[in-house]
Amino acid sequence: MELSKRLNVPLIKCQHHFAHAASLQAESGHDRMVCIAADGAGYGTDGTIWGGEIIAIDHGFERVGHLLPQLMPGGDLAARYPARMAMGVLSRSYDKEELSDIFRQYFAEDELGVILRQVETGFNSPLTSSTGRILDAVSSLLDVCNERTYEGEPAMKLEAFAERGRDCVMIQVAIQKKEGRYVLDTTQILEAVYLAKGEYPFPDIAASAQNAIAVGLYEMAMKTAKDRNIEVIGFSGGVGYNDAMVRRVGDMVREEGFGFVVHCKVPSGDGGISLGQAVMSADLLNTKGNQ
Repeated sequence: MELSKRLNVPLIKCQHHFAHAASLQAESGHDRMVCIAADGAGYGTDGTIWGGEIIAIDHGFERVGHLLPQLMPGGDLAARYPARMAMGVLSRSYDKEELSDIFRQYFAEDELGVILRQVETGFNSPLTSSTGRILDAVSSLLDVCNERTYEGEPAMKLEAFAERGRDCVMIQVAIQKKEGRYVLDTTQILEAVYLAKGEYPFPDIAASAQNAIAVGLYEMAMKTAKDRNIEVIGFSGGVGYNDAMVRRVGDMVREEGFGFVVHCKVPSGDGGISLGQAVMSADLLNTKGNQ
C-alpha cells in the first residue's frame, strides 16, 4: 500500500488462491476451468484461512467448494506443532476428557491444558480450510512428524511414508452442499485415521488418508465441472507437489472424460502466484480501461 502511494499507481488486491488458479489458467491457456487450489494457507476473503479450495474460472473467479473449516489452536503454532491441528479437528468428535487422553503423549500437562481451553473457547484458534494442515494432522497422529522445522515438512514426510503403504483402509468421503458450496468433511477423515491406528499398519493408513483427501477434492471439482458444463479441471498450490494425490485426481478426471491440467513451466506452489497476480491485475485494468 505504501509503495502504491509513493509511486502513484493503483493497488490491486488478488486473493491468494485465485492467483494460484489464474497462474494455471495462464499457463494452460484455458479460459474456462475448475481449479483445485490446495496448499498450506492463504488469507481468504471471508476472514478465514483458506488452503483447500475449488475455484470455478468462468469470466471471473468463484470459490465453489472447500474443505470443512477447522480450528487451528494457537494459530501459527498449529502449523509448527501439527498435533495442535489434529486436536482442533478431532474436537468436533471428542469431548475434553477424550481429547486429553488422545493427546497427552504430545504435550506437557500445562501446555495440554492451555490447548484444550483454546479449543473449548476458540480463543486464538482461527479457522482454516487448508489441505496442508489436514495432511500435517495426519502426519502427527501417525507419529511421522510432530514438529515442523521447515516449510511443508510434516506433509512431505507423510507423502514419503505413504509410499510404503497401500490404500486399503475404508475412509468415508463425505461431501455436503452448504450455502451454495461443496464442503468436504475432513473431521471424518481424521477420525478414521485415529480409529485405524490399532488395526492397520501406519503406512497403509497414511496412503489411505491421502487418497481420501484426493478423492474428496476430485469429487467437489467434478461436481462443479458438471454443474457448470466446464470440460477442464486443474490442480495448483503447494499440494500439487504431492505426486500420489495429483496422479489420483488426474486418473479420476480423465476416466470421466474431462481434461486435466497441472503446472509444467510455472511453480505449483507460491513461486507461481506472481504470474496469477499479474494476469488478474491486467484483466482488471483492461476491463476498467474499456468501460
